[in-house]
Amino acid sequence: MALGATALNFVTIGPALLVGGLAVAGQGKRALTRAREKIIEVEVAMAQMDQVRATLEVIDKRISELRSVLDGLRDRGIAALDELESEPFDAEIHVQRFQAALTLALAVRDVATSQVLDDSGGLTDGSPELIVK
Repeated sequence: MALGATALNFVTIGPALLVGGLAVAGQGKRALTRAREKIIEVEVAMAQMDQVRATLEVIDKRISELRSVLDGLRDRGIAALDELESEPFDAEIHVQRFQAALTLALAVRDVATSQVLDDSGGLTDGSPELIVK
């Protein structure tokens, strides 16, 4: 009788363990699915960050180009103004110096006030043309 009761306990414990194991396996599959969804979300966010980083690098490069052009124009403009102011002004003699200084001053203004980004945050089409000009 004791042996029968022990055998009966094993028979009832077995299905309980089976049901418990199936429940744990189902929870594990759900947790694995959620983990995979989070991995996909993180990968999408990383791709977006990489895209933003690439855009910022292009913007930084364009700004560096404009800064270099502006520095060169400023230095040339200062030199042109110094040359123009080096002796008393005579319109007939110094007209070319005056035109050069004025052209450089206007170029400094154009580069300094140029718009680098458009309304959507992308690069404008005009700044490369401005650099060439």
